[in-house]
Amino acid sequence: LAAEGGQTLAWEILECLGRNKEYSGIVSDGGGIGNLYIHVGGGALGTGMVHGLRRAVSGELAATVGRGDTLAIDLPRMPTIHTVQAVGNGPLGRAYDRIRKLPDQSGGGGGGGGAVSRSDLLTSAASSKADFMFPWADPHSVASGILDDETYDWLALCDGLLETGGTAHHVEDPIIEEAKAFAMGELGVTVCHTGSAGFAGLLQHRGVGASEAVDAAASGLAPDLVILSGLDRDA
Repeated sequence: LAAEGGQTLAWEILECLGRNKEYSGIVSDGGGIGNLYIHVGGGALGTGMVHGLRRAVSGELAATVGRGDTLAIDLPRMPTIHTVQAVGNGPLGRAYDRIRKLPDQSGGGGGGGGAVSRSDLLTSAASSKADFMFPWADPHSVASGILDDETYDWLALCDGLLETGGTAHHVEDPIIEEAKAFAMGELGVTVCHTGSAGFAGLLQHRGVGASEAVDAAASGLAPDLVILSGLDRDA
């Protein structure tokens, strides 16, 4: 139910984007979202976002609302999903790497290509869970909220990663610290280390500092979406 309820976060984000003149083109003009970076612990938040965005792409939500002021919660395509965990605790990335290495029916590599469907890869992994998702030894990070030693919704998240060609990132604590400091100091968003990890994933993926990442929003490319969350109790 936590993952199902989390879908509404995706819909609220799309609704807000659709109502904002600066960003309405993301949903109304077919621009879409480039990448989604989201921090992952047990996986419910990420799974909810993936499911919610997928339903928005299908057109199901726009048809369901059926009001004169239909909310802008449709999306032209799925963004590329990027999950983010700490270097000190990465059970999802480990599982995803192992799934991508599963051999296809012709004896080649896995990763959703070749003769094996995404569903087949996930079914194979689920039937041998202990080989893919098992407790991480000694989880540690400043991002204490994503230190679940197993990612409970791993199959749903791996499905989203395979579907969109995404990446499971592992970030170092100093990058999380940088992301948190920038979000609070420059963006005015009160976040915790856990809720800054997605932004840290974007910084690592792009190989830039926080200010450069924000400046890139004016590049003309489809914008990226980062989930910032949490309450900094020391603020």
